[in-house]
Amino acid sequence: MQLKPNPINRQSELRTLLTRLNLGAMAEVCTDLALRATKEGLSHEAYLFELARHEEEQRTQRRTARLLHTSGLPVEKTFRTFSLHRLSPALQLQLERLKSPSFLEQATNVIAIGKPGVGKSHALAAVGYELIYAGYPVLWTLAPSSGVGQAREVCLRDPG
Repeated sequence: MQLKPNPINRQSELRTLLTRLNLGAMAEVCTDLALRATKEGLSHEAYLFELARHEEEQRTQRRTARLLHTSGLPVEKTFRTFSLHRLSPALQLQLERLKSPSFLEQATNVIAIGKPGVGKSHALAAVGYELIYAGYPVLWTLAPSSGVGQAREVCLRDPG
């Protein structure tokens, strides 16, 4: 006589296995999703698809949070808080184009030049946020306004 596996043990074993395989998001929802799949009559493939979709969604959210944390971007300097209407239509168009990461694939440099307080840093930080949301890592640094002169002075004093 062969014993049928206990469904409660099977669910526990599945959660443990998924956790060992670093599929934590799947492990969190597998039991609830299995119950829903049974109630709704989902196929095995549909159940597996929902599990995998949930895992991918959670990984994307964690990656985005990690990229935001390590980027050093100033908080709240996004397009939502930027006054685009203050810019000329040509600059508005340029910023709209920079929202797409295609300039990265083409290795196009972006340089913002202008008077203090016109929104250069805010605009480029907002571009940085858009790139992170598209899955690209960003490192935010600001060059000191007198950095070029300081570097030149160092080179002139210490040629080695």
